[in-house]
Amino acid sequence: TNPSSETTTVQVCGCKSNYEVCGTDGVTYRNGCGLRSASLAAQEQGIEPITVQNKGRCATGESANPRKYLLQD
Repeated sequence: TNPSSETTTVQVCGCKSNYEVCGTDGVTYRNGCGLRSASLAAQEQGIEPITVQNKGRCATGESANPRKYLLQD
């Protein structure tokens, strides 16, 4: 028996792309999974979702910090 009636769901992203992508937030992500993770975190904070602007590095901007959206209050 489970002492708690709550369950935890863990989502796993099976990333098929192994190339950098530029997000609409101007950040270069290692792959589409990194971008998707950042997009979901942004949406949880009420920020617009991030989508792929183009394949490859962004012309300007920063490299992805996976904790960027998690660190903001």
